[in-house]
Formats: sequence, structure tokens, C-alpha cells
Amino acid sequence: MSGATVDGCAPLTTSCANSSLYIVGRPVPQPGNAPFIRRHYVGADHFRVLGIPVLRGRAFENTDREGKPAVAIINETAAKRFWPNENPIGKHMAIGLRGYDDVEVVGIAGDVRLNIDSLAPPVAILPILRAPRAAMMIFVRSTRDPASLAPEVRNALRELAPQAPVYDIQSLTDRSAAATAQTRFSTTLLALFALTALLLAAIGIYGVMALAVAARTREIGIRMALGADGRRIERAVIGEGVGLVAIGAAIGVGVAIASTRVLRSLLFDLSPTDPITYAAIVALIGVTAVAASWLPARRAASIDPLSSLRAE
Repeated sequence: MSGATVDGCAPLTTSCANSSLYIVGRPVPQPGNAPFIRRHYVGADHFRVLGIPVLRGRAFENTDREGKPAVAIINETAAKRFWPNENPIGKHMAIGLRGYDDVEVVGIAGDVRLNIDSLAPPVAILPILRAPRAAMMIFVRSTRDPASLAPEVRNALRELAPQAPVYDIQSLTDRSAAATAQTRFSTTLLALFALTALLLAAIGIYGVMALAVAARTREIGIRMALGADGRRIERAVIGEGVGLVAIGAAIGVGVAIASTRVLRSLLFDLSPTDPITYAAIVALIGVTAVAASWLPARRAASIDPLSSLRAE
């Protein structure tokens, strides 16, 4: 599948503009209190080219152009925020622009993030054929390699509009990678810190449990002389290590929940108090505690009772 479209407020750009929103049939808000909605202008084939689903209503048509009644497609966020308990299709709104004081909502599209670090804002999408813009971003969909397609796109644009500057040609993959570079670097750095902390915790648990076993050699020897088998000794040592880690994990979870405001800016589509994440972290720490306690436990289970008693 191939095609092309234009967009004045493309994903991962800062070219979007806000407009005040007034819903026809509702009380007019006081000056300065009207809600804002992002607006951008797209081609008729926009949703098919970019793979954005039209959830309800219709997409734009070539007849949605200058001289025709104003229409708009809103995104799902706008539909839920401004028409939470009703169907927006067929409703009318004004968006604070000349010629757009009575705009009919003809469709609801899926949300698209305009910025990588925030959820999709309310958006009103308008047909470019009704309000041509001076500066636009062109999207080309093709099965060909973007690197080989770029020169042909540039030449075609020069033929159509020789005076128009053409710049910043990138694939969406490259644009997404550039937009997420800082976030990916921060995530990688945090992951390295977390792995280092986990390794230090494992070394610490091993050291504490090895020291505890060495200090209790006589006690363990007496227990084994009285009939305690190696498996029971192993379970006791591992249980002690896991118990110590459980206390530390409980304190750590409490501190983590208290510091979620700092981490909130690095989390996308994930609550800072997500229970599944915390459960996974506690489980990982538990596995680490068992692994770190296993070697001292094996050493304790292999203690010879007679040798341990003579050593004292």
C-alpha cells in the first residue's frame, strides 16, 4: 500500500497550535476560561496513509474543501473529554478561527501522540483543502527503502513547487529514534544503576549469610548431631536470608512509593504505583536473595558435626 498526505501538526514535532473550543448549544465560557484543543490540517487520505483508525463516523473526502461547510474529525481524547456521555458525531463546535465558528464533527479518530513523553491531547483535525497552509509536512507511504525514495520525493516536490523549500526529509523510524534518544539514554542509565544495585545486594546478602554461617558453625554442628538433616539446615539459612531481604524490600517499596513524583516524568502509560511492576521487582529481589543465600546454605549443610565441635 502506498500514498501521500500532508499534516501541519505531525507526530513528534512542535508545530501544533491551540485554539479555544466552544461547543454550540452550551453556555459560552467566560473570557479566558474556554478549553483548548489542538488543531491541525491534513489531506483527504491522511488516515489511510498513516494507519490511524477512524473509530466512528467518516474520514475526509475530496469534497471537504474551500467553499463547503466546515467539518472536523476529533480524536478519541477530545470525544471523551468534551462529550463524555453523548455521541459527538453531528455535533457542532467553534474553534476560535475565522470561518470555523460552526464546525460539524463528522468522525472520531484514534489517538496519536504528538510528543513522545505525554499522552495524546484533545485534537481537532481539519481538511487542508478547505484552509491551505504555507508550511506543511508531507508523509509518503511506500514499500520501498526510504533512502532510495527520498531523492525522488524531493525532485517531485521541486517540479510541483519550485519556490518551496524542501528540508528535513527523514523516515518515521529515524524521527522516532531521534525523539526517543534522550528517554532511551535515561532508561538505559537507570537500568545499569538498577543492575549494579542488584549485584551489590546479592554480594551483600552472600557476605552476611556466609559470616552468619561461620559464626554459627558450632550451633549448626550441634543441631546436626541431634538429628537435623542437611535440607532442614539449608532451608533455615535460606529462610533467614530471605527474611532479611523481605524487611529491606518492604522499606524500599515504601520509599519508592513516596518518591514516585520524581519518576512520574519518566513513565509513559504506566502508573508510578503500578502493582504488577512492584510485584515483579519484589519477586526479582526474592530470587536474588535465594540465589545469594544458597551457597552459604550448602556450606552449612555440609558441616561435619564432630569437626565443628572439635573446632571450639
